[in-house]
Amino acid sequence: MSKSLSALEFGSLPTLSQLAIPAKRFEPWRTRDGVRAAIANFVQLNRQAFDFLGIKSEIVESGDVGLILHTSHYAGVIPLRAPAMANNKAEKAFRGKVAGSLAVTGRFNEDLAELIVQLPDAITVEYNPLLPLATSSAILPPLYLLCVRYLSAYLQTPLLQWRKFVNRTQTANVPLGSTLWGEYALRQATDPLSALTFRNKSNTLTTNHRERQMLDYVLAQSLRVLSAHNVPARTRASLQSQITQATQQLYGRPQLPTTAIAIHASDSQPIKVLKELANRVLNGTCSDHIAWRINFTEFFERYVQHTFHLAARMRAYTLRPNPRFPIYGSQPAWGVTYLEPDAIVEREEDTDVIDAKYKSHLYNFHTASAALYDEFRHDLHQIIAYTSICHTHAAFLVYPYTHFRDEPLHVSSQLTLHLIGIPVKASSLSSLAAQIAPLL
Repeated sequence: MSKSLSALEFGSLPTLSQLAIPAKRFEPWRTRDGVRAAIANFVQLNRQAFDFLGIKSEIVESGDVGLILHTSHYAGVIPLRAPAMANNKAEKAFRGKVAGSLAVTGRFNEDLAELIVQLPDAITVEYNPLLPLATSSAILPPLYLLCVRYLSAYLQTPLLQWRKFVNRTQTANVPLGSTLWGEYALRQATDPLSALTFRNKSNTLTTNHRERQMLDYVLAQSLRVLSAHNVPARTRASLQSQITQATQQLYGRPQLPTTAIAIHASDSQPIKVLKELANRVLNGTCSDHIAWRINFTEFFERYVQHTFHLAARMRAYTLRPNPRFPIYGSQPAWGVTYLEPDAIVEREEDTDVIDAKYKSHLYNFHTASAALYDEFRHDLHQIIAYTSICHTHAAFLVYPYTHFRDEPLHVSSQLTLHLIGIPVKASSLSSLAAQIAPLL
């Protein structure tokens, strides 16, 4: 890859922030219409990828800055496509090709990759197969995506037409051209009464050959993966007819466990594709590195719910995530029909309310700011509304922070509001629960 194409590597930037890219970074793609046209071309080529991560692009018409990218609440990885250099024929071949990537991470150094593995039910990762990456990302598409492809390819491949000769030994009362005479002579020497028993070799054309049995074994493994709890329910529902059809085809058929299936030059193209997919399923990896994203606000909410669930279990309490409290009456078109805190912890005598806020308030605890004041006032009014419904004496506003931190506030004499800071680290899960439990 040329030096100019590698300039597409912008590294990573946090969510809810902006990246200013100097106009000179786009000089290699300057056209006769100027560098601004090259920037506009770059934005147009990557419009789909930017939309996937919710990134807004702003072309600056004056000054040294050429492009500003504003990130949203989505974190993830997207590919970057390269424009062409106007006066370089070799570079023109790269126009629109994936030549780099852009990663958007959490704002507070979260170990996202490890948390996604440890909390698969709490985190929803979305993938876009239409946006392949040039290199592998920190998080690969889950195996079930590959199993979906194998299931579809298996059902579409004409396996009933895929026949092979199978060499079998059969017993008969007459000799044939392929009789095993050496075996017959040895048997006759010890058992003269078997003179009219002949073992004959025969080549039979069948669909039930070894390689088909291997493919059936991989199909059974794929169906097992697709039935796992971490596969989205919507995915399973959309595949139900295919899963039923494949299960029926496997019924009563022998399976041959294997670690690899050989691909022969004589195989038809559909069989080669099916075998290649089968080998990748057997390897347990997916080489289709594609763009992915998570809603980081939703992720932090799920992380907080999981942490408080562990803490509530230590006290033998019950945590209810996202309970809805309906609002009745004559609603206007813009009215709110229900209130929904992130979680509540129920005890015999009362209830605690938990609301997660992916904001930097505790990082700016001693900073006076009108923006922070307005944001916190909104958070405070919101959680007080929740507590009025839940009849609680304690509530928790939970923010990300470098370590566990508890800053209690007393709202009148009836409500204690805890400003809780928690590190978003997989290694902190157990210790966090032990620190939170005494506050419940």
